Amino acid sequence: MNPLEERLIESLRRKDPSPGFEQKVLSRIATQTVPRAGLWQRMLTGLTIPRYRLTTVGLTAALLISVGVAGYYQEQRKRAEGEAAKSQVMLALQIASNRLNQAQKAVLGRGNRSPSRD
Repeated sequence: MNPLEERLIESLRRKDPSPGFEQKVLSRIATQTVPRAGLWQRMLTGLTIPRYRLTTVGLTAALLISVGVAGYYQEQRKRAEGEAAKSQVMLALQIASNRLNQAQKAVLGRGNRSPSRD
């Protein structure tokens, strides 16, 4: 075994407490005051009572459903905005295509004419 393992085994070996250890622990317990439960501790303690637990479960379920519905409608709104933007882009491309076709016809029409000789 290496020295680290030996030290670990030695530190984990059972040892008898020092004399007076029990008295020290008991006197320290007697002098400590019990802290007053905070808000969160009182709320969590209330969850152990069945009626509060049921209420908490119901409120949590309602909150999760509300968040899910809100997310769904937000996604639908984004989808509708995307569809509207797509139709606007398609219209703009169609208009640009028509204008380019008109310009091409005008250019080709002029190029096909023979120059006039005066």
